[in-house]
Amino acid sequence: MTKKRRKNIQHQGSVDGEFASRVALGKYVADTLTTLIRWAGIVICVYFVYKSIEALAGKETMSKISLTGKLGTDISFSPPFYLSVALALCLAGITYGWFQRKEKQRVIAHFESRKVQWEESIDPGRKSSQLNADGTTRIGDL
Repeated sequence: MTKKRRKNIQHQGSVDGEFASRVALGKYVADTLTTLIRWAGIVICVYFVYKSIEALAGKETMSKISLTGKLGTDISFSPPFYLSVALALCLAGITYGWFQRKEKQRVIAHFESRKVQWEESIDPGRKSSQLNADGTTRIGDL
């Protein structure tokens, strides 16, 4: 009777090992796909920027943007519509990210005092991580 039990335990161990290896394989595949998707997005963005600059080569349209430098030189180009849309979306994304970052810092600062009190009640000997009140790293630690 004891031998059967050992056999079942060994069999269960190999099943767990097989499951763990499948999970590890799945994680590896997911990480690889995530990386590929990120790099594909970057490559596509660079391609579209290149194509928009290529479309501007030697052409002039009605929507002309002129920049006058300090030396009095006039640099002008006329962006196509999709470049204007891309620029607007880029600025909207940057603005959204900036506001999200500020909101996150505000929420962290709001809950910081409660978190410190809670941690001290659990472990009075605990040392602080010395993060700023908004959760950012101290300048000296960079």
